[in-house]
Amino acid sequence: MLTVSADIETETVVMAVHGNWDRCLGAEAHRILNKCMSEHPGTLIIDLQGMYDPHAASLTAWLTARRVGQAMDPPVQVLVCVSTDTVLADRLRRLGAPRFMPVCVSVDQAHADATGPPSPADRHRLLLPPQIEAAAEARALITDVCTAWEMPTLLHRGRLVVSEMVANAALHARTPMTVLISRRSSGIHVVVADGDPRLPRPPAPRATPAPLPLPDEMPSEPSSGRGLQLVDAAATLWGALPTREGKMVWATLYPWARRR
Repeated sequence: MLTVSADIETETVVMAVHGNWDRCLGAEAHRILNKCMSEHPGTLIIDLQGMYDPHAASLTAWLTARRVGQAMDPPVQVLVCVSTDTVLADRLRRLGAPRFMPVCVSVDQAHADATGPPSPADRHRLLLPPQIEAAAEARALITDVCTAWEMPTLLHRGRLVVSEMVANAALHARTPMTVLISRRSSGIHVVVADGDPRLPRPPAPRATPAPLPLPDEMPSEPSSGRGLQLVDAAATLWGALPTREGKMVWATLYPWARRR
């Protein structure tokens, strides 16, 4: 009914909706939209070409997604792909698209219309081999980024998160990986992409959250067996999305506490 894929180079997420629009599909679309927005991509493309909605009942969902994206810092571009001969496309035109919602006839056009990823000053990219020792380079990148962006309160948590994410990729995916660090308002967004399509399983809920090591207790090597538990404890938000080459695991860190 819904498929999601991400492109780390353009920081774009594509959400494709298939089937007849009804209450069940609407609830699932709302859940997936929330997940996509949590990842805070640069662009969200909503592909509705495979969806049947004869009464344009889904209109409010896409307008809400657009409004939520515009309110984020930095804003998320939200574009819709819809067949031109549908009631939904007609309703969007009457509302004054693209002022309310940019409408494209294909995903390729949506990619072309998007403004692209953040400026190079707001993102840093690192290619790493599938080795646990590569986590040291990722930690050094976080140190450089937090210093350049004047975010010292995120240094310890950021180093911990990226270290565990890189170690997880090295242990389980065993493919070369890409680390991408981007600015998100007062926070940082960390992505580790690899060539293994298997998405990680969330750690089991714990009665007591996993304790974070203090800065002076930070291990020189990633911990063994606690990777996702530590990421879950240290990140404000985190998750995973499929990509064309495999998957990406992402984490966003802000100075404030974890969102619930």
